[in-house]
Amino acid sequence: LKATAASGWQFVNWEGEVANTASAETTVYMDSDKTVSAVFEEIINEVPGTVNSNNSTVNLKGDLFYGQKLNQDLVLDNDLDISFVRVDLNIVLQDYQQNPVDDGEYLISISSDLDGNILVDQKISVSDGTASVNFNLLTEGNHRLTVTVDSV
Repeated sequence: LKATAASGWQFVNWEGEVANTASAETTVYMDSDKTVSAVFEEIINEVPGTVNSNNSTVNLKGDLFYGQKLNQDLVLDNDLDISFVRVDLNIVLQDYQQNPVDDGEYLISISSDLDGNILVDQKISVSDGTASVNFNLLTEGNHRLTVTVDSV
């Protein structure tokens, strides 16, 4: 028995009676009726990033490829007299040169962990493999930003 993950997904394990639950390819001994299920999870890249001192700019470091997601943790606070109003997200599309789209436009979606609110869902033009997105966050606290970049 072999489990094959769809693009953007990866095999996690088997549930049920199989010889090796951790291997995508395993054996089922049919000595009675059995039910087995392959478990998959979406591939999400944890990309390290830096946040400047007033929490207004996030710079992501690492590879970001089409059709994949990345997560960035961001702590927003109104410390002292700083009033947080905006994030400037600077993205480098590492495989832009290998996979440019005809019109050079990409869909950038940014959501937070606050009820899955979409903060940004916009098409942007990319000429050199980099993009900057500005968006507002109005609440303090710890946020996980999920960024998805896809060709249009």
